[in-house]
Amino acid sequence: MAINKISEELLRSTMANFATGVTIITAKDHDHNRLCGFTANSFCSLSLQPALVSFSLHKESPTIPAIMNSNKFAINILSKSQEELARHFAKYNNDKLAGLEYELGDFSQAPLIKGAICHIECDVWQVYAGGDHEICIGQVEDNKVNNEDEQFMYFRRNYCELK
Repeated sequence: MAINKISEELLRSTMANFATGVTIITAKDHDHNRLCGFTANSFCSLSLQPALVSFSLHKESPTIPAIMNSNKFAINILSKSQEELARHFAKYNNDKLAGLEYELGDFSQAPLIKGAICHIECDVWQVYAGGDHEICIGQVEDNKVNNEDEQFMYFRRNYCELK
């Protein structure tokens, strides 16, 4: 394998110039009876037939065991009024859902966060190693769209509104 000649900081700075949507990926860990989640901007649509989506998360993330134990997860696409939630879920914290309004998805039993503009519930299709991250592909089993609010973005290491 070739040695990477680009520094981690240079790559982060470069990738910060690519605007993304902001999501919170959630899961219910049935083995430990806990709910968990994390902020992700790596979410994307992968395939229409079958309906597949993907995201990546750090190998040390405490959400990985929950996703693997339940074999299901939910994606909450955040609205412009949910910046504080994005920041909250980006931190390492054992009980990120304490005091938040959510309901458990009918399919995934993962938290669907109130106020998100979309909820997407998935089965795990496949998980691949990707450097210091895991790449998770999910098959979409259910989704809901809320067109009452607008999405916001992550660009140059800051949250901003979509205009």
